[in-house]
Amino acid sequence: MPISKGKDCICISGYLLWDTSESELMLKQKDEDCDFYYTNPLINIINDYIEYDSKDLGDGSLPKTIKRDDDEGLGTKTMTVPNCSIHAYFTESECTTEDATQEFLGFMYGGEYYTHGRYVGYSEWTITGLCIDTFTIGGHDLIKELREHDGQYINMIIEF
Repeated sequence: MPISKGKDCICISGYLLWDTSESELMLKQKDEDCDFYYTNPLINIINDYIEYDSKDLGDGSLPKTIKRDDDEGLGTKTMTVPNCSIHAYFTESECTTEDATQEFLGFMYGGEYYTHGRYVGYSEWTITGLCIDTFTIGGHDLIKELREHDGQYINMIIEF
């Protein structure tokens, strides 16, 4: 499942690809209905989810953690998700978030012997707000950090 929503979280998965012509981090995802792959900018996928989720979905509730600030000059707005944490599991091949978590735990407790050869890495950024406009959290430039995993599969969990 390329994108799913849980209680106060978004789970995104796909292959990270750096588009040199656009200087943009892309995510290659699989359409489960027809086994077709499509590629979109990662930040657009996150923005689309937030913009969709920010609209009244019929139950009258809106996400309480998403806000817009007018602090950066005349008419400029930034979108942030306060008190956000991001977990990213990197593997060589496509796998579920549960499998990626098991690969990480296998590596932590048993080394490469227990990872089935797919585990590449794990990163976590916590506590501070995620700035959607610049895709930064706590001073970390996520585009720059995620570019290091070009071609690898990511299972990203954004909790808010």
